[in-house]
Amino acid sequence: MKELQAFIEQAIAEEKFPSAAYLIAEGESIIASGAAGKSLLPCSFAPQGYDANIDTIYDLASLTKPLFTGYLLLQALQQGMLQLDTTLATVLEEFANSSKADITLKQLATHSSGLAAWLPLYVLAGCKENILATLVNTNLAYSPGTKVVYSDLGYIILGLLLERIYGCSLETLLAEMRLQLGLQNTYFNPPSELRPRIAASEFGNYYEQQMAAVSREVYNGWRTDLIWGSVHDHNCFFLGGASGHAGLFADITDVYKMSLEFTASSKTLSEDSLRLAQTDLTEAHPEGRSVGWLMARNQPQAEALEKNSFGHTGFTGTSVWIEPRRSRIYILLTNRMHPSRKEFNMNDLRKQFHVLAAKL
Repeated sequence: MKELQAFIEQAIAEEKFPSAAYLIAEGESIIASGAAGKSLLPCSFAPQGYDANIDTIYDLASLTKPLFTGYLLLQALQQGMLQLDTTLATVLEEFANSSKADITLKQLATHSSGLAAWLPLYVLAGCKENILATLVNTNLAYSPGTKVVYSDLGYIILGLLLERIYGCSLETLLAEMRLQLGLQNTYFNPPSELRPRIAASEFGNYYEQQMAAVSREVYNGWRTDLIWGSVHDHNCFFLGGASGHAGLFADITDVYKMSLEFTASSKTLSEDSLRLAQTDLTEAHPEGRSVGWLMARNQPQAEALEKNSFGHTGFTGTSVWIEPRRSRIYILLTNRMHPSRKEFNMNDLRKQFHVLAAKL
């Protein structure tokens, strides 16, 4: 464990990220956990900054996809509310006369739906109320089922679909999930009084502004202050801070509790549901995907793990990987976007983290 802690501290010293928390467990037994660095760097309003610890709450970014959206989808399948071959238009009738009508839930969940990887919906939709119509009218990027292209749009749609079938908001679904799993520090839009415990993110939306490449005459809704306690992803921010693709905040203990539900220790998912989470459903394609998760094959970051491992990453510098045979869980949470994006290969660092952690 000393070697792992030293590795994290060295990455912080090299300014790859200002803080991190990590946890390695086997089933319900925690093998190692720790934290280091500054969750908020010293600044004018906090001259000492804030130290990170095991209770620091991180913006999980795309870990929202498997830990929340994928989990709820598996539960809906388990309860017979949906089937993997259910088509999009069956649940969201707004898609009935569109090119996306016959996209299946399996294709949405495995990023093989034909949807583009990303679009600045805050520009295209104008307001949150237009989001569904905007998604209906966007062009497909390829024929559904012919490729695997990681897509935020697919999981945004899955979030809207889950709200429709359950008849309540994602915030309400998360509140129910918190009770079900005993989560203590998991939120969409964390309360403002928790800000000192939350890892800070980027100053403004500089990185996404470059990606969107639109002038201020076209869109003038960028945040210019420190993003701290609100979601970093701007599409999610536009959607009110809760979405199927991003928005979840949690400390590492709660991330562990959520991850545990995808192992043999699960208290809520059946064997069939776990099989869907753990089985490569896109074997014909270079990238392996299950319901919600990325498979280890062809993933250098997972080379140190068992071949049938599965995991996911988040843009803010978060990741979870799971070895199903022995229920080994590897969690690394960082705030690499604070105060701005660091130019280095985060997956190389994750690989090194897994090499050290697998020895424990």
